[in-house]
Amino acid sequence: MSERLFSVPFTDENFIGRDAELARLDELFTAHSTVALTGIGGVGKTRLAVHYAHQQKHRYPFILWVSASTKTI
Repeated sequence: MSERLFSVPFTDENFIGRDAELARLDELFTAHSTVALTGIGGVGKTRLAVHYAHQQKHRYPFILWVSASTKTI
């Protein structure tokens, strides 16, 4: 088994719905290596990203979570 790195800090057990957004993320990540979620605060960008990361972690060898407040990587 190959080594994997997954650093998403938490899971969202209460996530429901948003199937269209998850499908769109899947399309975007199939076509591009980097995807940015944008929008006003409180619309669920972080919850969507966390759910997608946990849902798809078997597909990617490395998923790194970097907080916007992180000054260095």
